[in-house]
Amino acid sequence: MIVGNTCSEIGDVLLMESSIPITGLTSITSFIDVIIGETGTRFFLKEFSYSNDGLNFSNFIPLNNSNLSAITISSTDYFLINYRYTRAGTDSTGILEFDSVTLNGTFSTPISGTIFQSSIFAQFENLVDADVLKWCMNVTKKLYYKGVVPNYILRRINQNSSEDKDYIDFWRTVANYFAIVVIYGRRLIDEFKNYPNLLEDYLEQKGLFLNDNPQYQDMMYLMNKYFDEIRQRGTLQIIKEKQSTELPLTSIFHTKSNNGKSVNGELLRLICYKNLDEFIFNLIDKKYIGWNINNSSPLWQGLTNQNSVNKAYENSQDVLSLVNYPLFNSQYIKKEHDYWSDKHVMEIKNVPLSGTAGIGIDPNDFPHADFNKVIRVHEDVDYEITFWLKQPTFDDSDSDSTSDSWSLGGNQPAQIPVGCFAFDSDNNQTNLLSINTGLPCNYALSAIKLSKVDTYYFVRVIIYKKDEPLKSIIDSQTNLNVGVNLKFQTTIRKIIPFVFSISRFSSINSLYIWDFKVKPLKTPFSTGFVQTKNFIEIWMEQNNMSLTNEQVEEIMRRYLLPYNCNFKNIYLANNNQSSSSSGSY
Repeated sequence: MIVGNTCSEIGDVLLMESSIPITGLTSITSFIDVIIGETGTRFFLKEFSYSNDGLNFSNFIPLNNSNLSAITISSTDYFLINYRYTRAGTDSTGILEFDSVTLNGTFSTPISGTIFQSSIFAQFENLVDADVLKWCMNVTKKLYYKGVVPNYILRRINQNSSEDKDYIDFWRTVANYFAIVVIYGRRLIDEFKNYPNLLEDYLEQKGLFLNDNPQYQDMMYLMNKYFDEIRQRGTLQIIKEKQSTELPLTSIFHTKSNNGKSVNGELLRLICYKNLDEFIFNLIDKKYIGWNINNSSPLWQGLTNQNSVNKAYENSQDVLSLVNYPLFNSQYIKKEHDYWSDKHVMEIKNVPLSGTAGIGIDPNDFPHADFNKVIRVHEDVDYEITFWLKQPTFDDSDSDSTSDSWSLGGNQPAQIPVGCFAFDSDNNQTNLLSINTGLPCNYALSAIKLSKVDTYYFVRVIIYKKDEPLKSIIDSQTNLNVGVNLKFQTTIRKIIPFVFSISRFSSINSLYIWDFKVKPLKTPFSTGFVQTKNFIEIWMEQNNMSLTNEQVEEIMRRYLLPYNCNFKNIYLANNNQSSSSSGSY
């Protein structure tokens, strides 16, 4: 009796037939099989039969290495082999089980012709694909035996002869072609999601917009969440960045959206957004459009009061969490409530003599800096670093001075350098330039001198775009009329601003920092127009080389943005054509 691959009685026969032909085989040298329960008196008689064309088989002969190595094989043959294992011996007790058999030999990979390689099929299958070979041999067998091709076309006159070779080669070629078409069709309909190219075509035909060379797992997510993606159109979900295990870059996405998406939002995919690309999406508050006292005027282009374009660490004016900031010597920094002004501020206090603490990173150890909180920038955009600074009055325990100004005999201010460290895409430190001299310069203010204590001073440092002309000494100064504004070099992609407190005379010192922001300095146009609502400004690097800027804007207008929104795109470098920005008005 035979159960599965086991034989319990002498004379039981196991017949193993191969259904998928082997191509590329040039010789067989030996075999290895695994038999369970075999002894000197309980064993299998092993035989095999083979076919070079997949149709005509030889007689069964003993399975041994010499018989296998005597087979003449060509790499173009469709080689099949069958095994016959017969239980033999004198011991009829126990079970004899066949587990596996392995052939050893030489193999050469078949090379598909140039015609096939240039066809649409090559990207989904190859000529030795198992499914293609199996279907091909099945149909070739039907064409070889009687019933399909008329009998007057002679074949199989002499069994196992080479007379039918031309017939088999011809019909196998025909069957192979149709096998490719059939298997391609099956995969196109039933298994397209297993093939990235087909899956990408499917999603594009469904109307979703993808990056160039989208990742397979992203496309699978979009296929499974198709209706969610359509539902998210017209919402801020279209500009959310993919949640990544890579180091995040501080930007509008991370400050505006609590958690990233599983894939980039559809607008980011449309413009083929990359990790280091600058992208700012600014839905302007109505008070910053037209003529609004203390907020906007017809020719005003500034963005200082618009927190929606903030790229720094908190959108609130108050300091809510120190975790959001890059801090150097954080043991001297804490949150503090300024009761006199009712502001929650960052306080830098009790820095040891000649010590340094504040917002930023160690200026003497860039290679070991923590780049978790770098800010993404673009060298063709002007940016401003703004904050409010205050030197609070010391307690009586700290000083007996009652004056609201500093003198050499009283409490001395700390030295307060302000500036920005810049880096390329690989985190290599790169110097900024002075907008006055064009020489390397990272310090906009080497030491701020405040006129009064207990008074907040507004500080603005501008980093101009790389092609900004140099300015005169007066025009290059910061808003405090001292120091110098800065300028980008070409390779800069990231910045970390710094505001340090360096104790100069004693460890008794205190400094408040409030409303720290990094924003684009201005728009290339004014927002003085009237009777418009829901106006959006978008800074972007348009990397989609298959679409023009006008086509991108039409897709945004038609599919991605709400119908009652007007927008204007500000194209940065790396776009596929010269800057233009028709938008919708």
